[in-house]
Amino acid sequence: MENLSLDAMKRDVNSLLPAEMGGKETTTKNYAEYMKPPYIFALVPIIFAIMLYYFQPFFVMVDDPKGEEEKVLSYQKLAIFSVVLSGFIVGGYYYCYGRVPVKSA
Repeated sequence: MENLSLDAMKRDVNSLLPAEMGGKETTTKNYAEYMKPPYIFALVPIIFAIMLYYFQPFFVMVDDPKGEEEKVLSYQKLAIFSVVLSGFIVGGYYYCYGRVPVKSA
């Protein structure tokens, strides 16, 4: 068995302790850290754009410029409505959860 010094043992123990208890800090980030605002809000317009593209509601459709009686998807309207709907969702989130709570006396 090896004869370890007190300093070597302290170093080994501190490397295993969490940062709050005096150990070394870990720099790895997990999935939950990336899914906090504002990162999650970058996904909201993308999700709305995918949903509008897939379901193709009437408000993102325009008459076919070739004169046929079909409706075609307007990418300009798709982008506008994705941003507008995302603004409502993100604004509502910040209105409900983003406010600083008032401390009662």
